[in-house]
Parts: sequence; C-alpha cells; structure tokens
Amino acid sequence: MEKQCGVNRLLPMKRHSLNLPALALSLLFTVWFSSGNLHGQDGKGLTPKQLVGSFYALCKEGRAAEALKKALSASSTLKPEDGNKVAAAYAEMIQGMGSFLDYEITRETQITKRTVVIRCMAHFQKQPFMSEFTFYNPGENDWRMIHLRYDANVATMFASDLAGKAP
Repeated sequence: MEKQCGVNRLLPMKRHSLNLPALALSLLFTVWFSSGNLHGQDGKGLTPKQLVGSFYALCKEGRAAEALKKALSASSTLKPEDGNKVAAAYAEMIQGMGSFLDYEITRETQITKRTVVIRCMAHFQKQPFMSEFTFYNPGENDWRMIHLRYDANVATMFASDLAGKAP
C-alpha cells in the first residue's frame, strides 16, 4: 500500500501502509521526486556523478539532512514539512551509523541518453549503506535527481548483487 505525499510517493518496500513518523523508523524505503536538481537551479551542467559527489560531500560534513533537503527542495509538489520529516528521518538513521568514511560508485547504468542510475555504497564507522540515485536530463545538460532508493538493512542491501551467485 502506498503512502501518498502530494503527488510524491513514499513506498515502504514491504508494501504495507506507514505514516511519516513510522516511516522514520523504516530502514528500507524509496523516495520519489517529481522533479528537481540536487542543488537547485544553479546545478546545470553538473553530471550525475558530480551531483552524487555533492550529495556525499554534505554527508561527510555531517549535513545528511541538508543534502536530502536540497534534493527534495526543488520539487514543486512536495510539501516542505513532508520533505523536512523525510530528511530528519534520513539524518537520524545516518547518525546511528557513526562517522561517514567514504563512498564508492558500485554501478552506473545508462538506461537511455536522458536517464542514468548510479548505485553507491557509503561506508560508515558501524556499517555500509546502499543508495541508488536515478537522474533524468530533460535537455540542455540539466541533470535532475528524480528518484532515490536507499537501504541500511545489511540483510537486503546486497541482494541484487548476490542474486544467482553461489556461496
């Protein structure tokens, strides 16, 4: 069941209904954005990899909530209070993982000339954290993050990487 947030949707991976406070406790969910550049209107010309680097630079500075708020802020359909709740839940989850160490891009997939998916593994003091960013370029090299999926559950975050591989 989907939790509607304007036209943006927050989809718990287990497909059961969650309100936003309960969503803050969820370690695996997806955030959809209708549109928006990771760092506002002045982000034109940045590649998806550069946008991911900007996102993690803020995380490294201990500003994970701000990084996600910036990604959410360009959406004209997301209510600011909903964006704040999601960003606060994200930051709280990240804070429990200890210090941010670094990140690596584990996979980059060009779906079309205008759509790119970048999967990253962020390394924290206590555990890794998987994020999958989807970017769209409507034209004029104006890449926008339109989807972010993240997974802090070590039992599931490697499932797609290990599928079909014998132990």
